Amino acid sequence: ALRIAVSLLLLFSVGYGGYQIGNKTNRSIPVNRLLTGEDGKGKFVLPDGTTVWMNANSVLEYPESFTGEKRWVRLEGEALFEVTKDAGKPFFVQAGGLETEVLGTRFLLNNYSCKSIIEALLVNGSVEISGDYFSASRILSPGQLLTYNKETQQTDLSIVNTDDYTNWIHSKLVFDKTNLANVIINLKKWYGVDIVASPELIRNVHMSFTIRRESLDEILKYMSITAPISYEWKNDILYLSLKK
Repeated sequence: ALRIAVSLLLLFSVGYGGYQIGNKTNRSIPVNRLLTGEDGKGKFVLPDGTTVWMNANSVLEYPESFTGEKRWVRLEGEALFEVTKDAGKPFFVQAGGLETEVLGTRFLLNNYSCKSIIEALLVNGSVEISGDYFSASRILSPGQLLTYNKETQQTDLSIVNTDDYTNWIHSKLVFDKTNLANVIINLKKWYGVDIVASPELIRNVHMSFTIRRESLDEILKYMSITAPISYEWKNDILYLSLKK
């Protein structure tokens, strides 16, 4: 469930004065660190007015003030950014080996060190993606999802419904005769779990329900009662299949 609690949204002033973006290092600006807990999600406004929604188990580092020619932050985890426009001072996000440059837009980055997949999704505006994983930078268009698999080193670019990837910032999830494939995408973001479903299940099942504070176990029990769905956990991955 979506729980925004002060105890789970913590801000620390980091006691070091160095931060590197690209090949330049600023050694004089204090860096703050924002953290969310295992069941915590939160909304935060950066010094330039940029709004950040952070998903669970995420860390965002940013300077106390954006000085110089660039605005920079560093992300581990998942966050949705709504960047304040400033044509003279582009906004950069470092996420592992991924670097995103933007002047003013809404986009999502997913970079958990414990997971093999990195995602960059553009909701509106324009972003340029570069970094260790790509031989050349890539410019995304609204609705495009860039996925990089760290294990296979494969990159995939697809067109998606951005709402499925950003609904976790709201206080509830509402499904109305929604295809199971879209339900699964939302559940993965809401509960922070990996879900794999069989193709025949995705093709044939549509569901209607609302999530507010229910646990994933409660949702799975409801899904298995109202639809021919069987589920099991293996190595921290949730597998859904057609009930026989």
